[in-house]
Formats: sequence, structure tokens, C-alpha cells
Amino acid sequence: MTELKCDAVSCTYNNDDCCCRGDILVGGSRACSIGDTCCESFREQREGSARNRAEQPSPRISIDCEAVRCLYNTNYKCQAEHVDILGGRAGESRETACGTFVEK
Repeated sequence: MTELKCDAVSCTYNNDDCCCRGDILVGGSRACSIGDTCCESFREQREGSARNRAEQPSPRISIDCEAVRCLYNTNYKCQAEHVDILGGRAGESRETACGTFVEK
């Protein structure tokens, strides 16, 4: 499991910069840079809707990864010790990014 810090505070799964989802998918099958990646699991927190609190936030999480050109990708699994998901006030997944991406 990878230590995850998530900056996408507008995501329904975000709780204290951790993820309540349990696992995420990083997209970017043709990624050559951080900007070519995204958190495919991102779901925008809509006004008036409840945050996902069914799961406890966890700093360690399983990360499936489509960014096959990333140094940390082994058989579509992230092997990095720490991952930063960027996105601030993202409204959709393409406005997020994997800040840990390093091209092989």
C-alpha cells in the first residue's frame, strides 16, 4: 500500500487530505508528464450532497495506475512509497493529476 496525500478537497472521497475510497485509479495511459495524468476515481462533492463517510480516511491506499510510462508503475500498480494527488478545487477528474509521476 502506498501513502497517499490528496489535495483534491472538492472530491467526495477526500477527508483531511486522505481518501475514504479504499483504492483509486490513476489515469494517463499515454502520460509523459504529470499534467497527462488524473485521478479517475475523483467524484466532485456537490452542494447539498453528503460526503462519503462510509469508509474511514486512510493515509495508505492501493493505487491502480494506467500511466505505464511512469517509473513507479509495475503491472498497472503504483509502487511509489508516497503519492500526491493534485487538484485543489477540481470539478472533474481531468482537473486532477498525480504529482508523483516520473517518466521512465
